[in-house]
Amino acid sequence: MKTLEHHLKESWDQTYRNHNYKELPWETANPDKELTRLVNEGKIAKCKVLDIGCGAGTNSIFLSRQGFDVIGVDISSTAVKIAKHRTKDVGAKAKFLVGNAYNLKFQKSVFDFIFDRGCFHHIPIEFRKIYVKQNHRLLTDNGKYYLHAFSDSNYWHQENLFSLKKIKAYFGKYFKILEEKEIVHTQPNGERVYLRSVFMQKI
Repeated sequence: MKTLEHHLKESWDQTYRNHNYKELPWETANPDKELTRLVNEGKIAKCKVLDIGCGAGTNSIFLSRQGFDVIGVDISSTAVKIAKHRTKDVGAKAKFLVGNAYNLKFQKSVFDFIFDRGCFHHIPIEFRKIYVKQNHRLLTDNGKYYLHAFSDSNYWHQENLFSLKKIKAYFGKYFKILEEKEIVHTQPNGERVYLRSVFMQKI
């Protein structure tokens, strides 16, 4: 019998195999604007980074070129292959691994910063608490965590929409919120998606 993890891996990998990554709703040609802002403002210093759910690697490549030591992880082996090729093409040094976001095998306190742009809201509900606790464990003392998750301002009704209160319910035991706002991501087809943007620190 195929496991949930196997089904997730196949589903995401099929998506990247069957589409040009540039046309996927969550992929962007340029690095995330809020991530770029935090780097430019010095709120994230050069450090060891985990880009979790890295997709085609746009943000990993950006951070690497800014001097960060970056490991990008994605459940799709095809996405990881794309990210590796793109990194090589631009001469960046980010590393990429295939892995399940809520079952990563890194040792404790490996990373100073975790970037989670749209991974948390795709974690199966029964694994969300495990995922949050895992990422807390992976961060060094006072490590930073930057989350983008679907906002409850979106028009659809699903279990993966989050109010700030709901974000705090999951993360509040492990992280202190430094900044929070709602941002808009415009998809390649022009559709606007609202995201909770939350910058946190490990406690």
